[in-house]
Amino acid sequence: MKTNKLFLVIILMVFIITDGSVLANHEVQISPTLSKPVFAKEEINYLPHFQAGGSRFFNVDSNNWATSLDLFVPLWQNFPSHLVFTHLRFYDRIGTPYEGNAHLGYRHLSDDEAWLYGLYGAFDYRKTVFSNYFRQLTFGMESWYKNFFIGANYYQPIGGRLKGTRVVDSEPVLVSVPANSNGNLYNILVTPDHYGEKAAGGGDMEIGYEFFKGFVGYVGGYYFETSGIDAIYGPKARLSYDYSLANGERVLKIFDKVGIEVGIQHDKPRGNIGYLSLNCRVGLLPNQGRLQGVARHMVDLVRRDVDIITSELKAPIHRGVPRVAVDSGGRKINVFKYHSGTTQDELGQVLNSINKNNDIVIADPIAKDVSNPVVDEWIKVCGGIVKLMPQVSIYSPHTGRQLSMPASVNFTPEPKQEPKPEPKQEPKSELKQEPKQQPRQELMPPPEKMFIEKYAEIVPAELEFYEDFYMSEYKKLSFEVWEQLRNSKNSNIRYFEEKRKEIEIDSM
Repeated sequence: MKTNKLFLVIILMVFIITDGSVLANHEVQISPTLSKPVFAKEEINYLPHFQAGGSRFFNVDSNNWATSLDLFVPLWQNFPSHLVFTHLRFYDRIGTPYEGNAHLGYRHLSDDEAWLYGLYGAFDYRKTVFSNYFRQLTFGMESWYKNFFIGANYYQPIGGRLKGTRVVDSEPVLVSVPANSNGNLYNILVTPDHYGEKAAGGGDMEIGYEFFKGFVGYVGGYYFETSGIDAIYGPKARLSYDYSLANGERVLKIFDKVGIEVGIQHDKPRGNIGYLSLNCRVGLLPNQGRLQGVARHMVDLVRRDVDIITSELKAPIHRGVPRVAVDSGGRKINVFKYHSGTTQDELGQVLNSINKNNDIVIADPIAKDVSNPVVDEWIKVCGGIVKLMPQVSIYSPHTGRQLSMPASVNFTPEPKQEPKPEPKQEPKSELKQEPKQQPRQELMPPPEKMFIEKYAEIVPAELEFYEDFYMSEYKKLSFEVWEQLRNSKNSNIRYFEEKRKEIEIDSM
């Protein structure tokens, strides 16, 4: 058991030992406002007890075993009508999750001992399977009238309701390397999706009927919701049986009672869940008599949902910055799409577009039957940097997990259009002519947008998603690339000149 779980169990056992010993060896002073002594040895009737149990859950993905430790201690009583009590519970699911509940409650028994009602509040603290911690306040009411029971609880998470759970790598995407003018060099981008879990508030209610002493059936329902997850609601039912000796003696000279409970519930997110639990109760003081009828329920444990309800969100709570996939050695991966007509000059431009110390190039033919002796020789010469497609595995730069090659790696790019011949320029006149003032294009997109649209082969809906990444790369452009942009017919030179000072480019 982990240290924090062991610490909570030790605290619980200290309560058991100290409360039991104090009540066993000391008489409590008579309160000046009461007509009867509280816990006076000769009149004590509502006694502290300790209960331990175990549960087996069915149709759950994990954590299908649980243990519980409960301590019930009367704090003040005016027998038989009034009782103020505390109920401490430690609930441990196998593995990481556990929860603690601290209740403070009041119960009243009518003079004819036919009707009982109670109110209570609790502070709950839970560690989930994702090692997140949540807190919650619980408020409830209960009532017995002869053989009939009704109870309801309201659960309100407090503090931080949303906590991170895991990082999942998005499907890798193939995008053009901006600095490569030929458009045949690509990066494999991976984006981390950060998921989270959230605590849900809600309530439950149930009614019950005691068919004979100790055997009770319950039916009810529950509803929990919070933004970002599907509402959790549905019916539940359970049967419980507590066995005790009619003469008030202890079972096997040890237990005040032994119990068994079976239950089932159903909701859309989690489906059908069933459980079977066993428990035993040990009184911390010798029995001074036995409680009968409805009065037996004055020392029952609080009936409620023992877990703070949490659920993992369906959508990521945060999408990180895309980064280039790496190989097993941590080198950035570039994909070079070549064809039968690829020349030595194009291969040289590819090497000039990468960082030879930290990058690797995967040579991938556009079609499976493409062969190019120039590329084959190039791969041999650059064996440390350039490799064939099947020879490299890709990994996430965020999580280090191995990824499958994106399907887009195997795509066939559209054939490049032949550039149109440049119109012949008229000889410049020796007389200096004033340039005509061109109307300013107010709707011209900012440079980073034009840069993305010009060089990123992704659908427009994803432009905003990758904008941060491309903007950071955009600011790293060399002076030569800037000159290419300025001389491009697709660029608005005036706009570039006006915005140059507004964009921080170290090389300018």
